[in-house]
Formats: sequence, C-alpha cells, structure tokens
Amino acid sequence: MGGMIDIPENPDATEGTSGPFRRAARRSLRGFLSFLELIGLRQESRAPELQAALGRFKLYHTRFRTLLSANNSFLEGLTDIERKLLGEEPFGRGFVKRVALQTVADVHQMVESLGVISGDGYPGLKQALDGITASLNSILEPVHAQTPGAIVLAIGETDGRCSDLAGGKMANLCEIRNALGLPVPNGFTVTTDGFRLLIESAGIRSLVQHAEVEITCAEDAACMSREYQGRLEAAAVPL
Repeated sequence: MGGMIDIPENPDATEGTSGPFRRAARRSLRGFLSFLELIGLRQESRAPELQAALGRFKLYHTRFRTLLSANNSFLEGLTDIERKLLGEEPFGRGFVKRVALQTVADVHQMVESLGVISGDGYPGLKQALDGITASLNSILEPVHAQTPGAIVLAIGETDGRCSDLAGGKMANLCEIRNALGLPVPNGFTVTTDGFRLLIESAGIRSLVQHAEVEITCAEDAACMSREYQGRLEAAAVPL
C-alpha cells in the first residue's frame, strides 16, 4: 500500500467483452479508479476541468465531515445543558460560559462548512450567528469594568454577572435578593481582587508557587498550612 497502483490508463480497454457487460465493466472500472484517486493511491493526468471537479469534491467531502463533527459536539453540549436543567447535576456560571463558548464555536464551524459546500448560498446565517454571539458575550462578560480593583462589594451592588469577582455562590445569593426580592442575610463580599492583594501582602503568593513541588507527604502539607495561616493572620489588611 506504500506505492501507487498501476492501472491501465484507458478504462475502456476491456477486450473480449461486448454489449451490456462491457458497459457495466467500464463503469465499474471508472468508479474504482476514481476511488483510488480520492484515497491517494493513484494519479492520472486528466483534463483541467476534471481535476478541478475532483478537487471540489474532496473539499466538499472534508467540509461535510467537519460539519457532522461540529453538529455532534453541539448536540452533546445541548444534552449536557438539559441534564443540568433537569437537576441531575449541579452547575454554575463557569459551566454556562464554557458550554456557550463551545456551542458558538460548533455552530460557527457548521455555518462556515455549509457556506463552502453551498457556494455561500446562505449569507444570512453568518450575520445571525454574529448577532447571537454578541448577545451572549454581553451576558457572559464579567462586570469588572464597573468595579475596577474593588476589595469589598456590598450585596446591593452585586449580581449574577459578578461571579468572577465575588464567587459563584455569593453572586447567586445577591441575584436572588436583588432580582427576585427573596430574603437573604445582610453582608458583603471580599472580592477576588481583595484576596489577591491580601496574599501578596502576606508574601504567600510566591511562596505557594515555589513550595507546591516540595509537598511529598501529609506532614509537609500540614506544616505548610500552619505557615500560611500564621502569615495571613499577621498580614495587614489592604485598604
């Protein structure tokens, strides 16, 4: 299978045959030769228009397989979402964002492949997808720009879009109170920016990055945990 297969150049060379059998043999041989060309085991000098047609066929075949693969991935994402909505598995904002990005990528692959196969016969699909993508991005983007460098957030200024800044659990609690009006205890949120500033002030961030590889047993982890706790308790709270 490593080299090229030597087939007679003239598919009509079917000596000793006649009538319907000869025509059927000729069609079968041509089909077989085309198949060998598609899988790269035969090369034949053809007219330019036939070479172009064969190239288009290969391109369409590849794009169609890409379309099917993206469609399968898209359907798997929808199935995963359905399981979450039915309460079979817990999920948070991170899951929603990840699946949304993946499904948009899958649909983009399908639209792009369909455009190649159809000769750009459905230009409205890309415009519709761009609009949907823009809407999803506006919903999924965190609100860091509204509270740059915030160390603490009050419940009243936090909602479901603040999961990257306040954490998923606190963001959802604030959304329940602020959007639905349900009772939630008063309080505040120490943001991820505030936590980062604290561990940098305590000198823990670089320590964690370098000490992780030194943990070889449970006792090492316990000693390191006590050291981190002491540093945090002695650190000045950033203002």
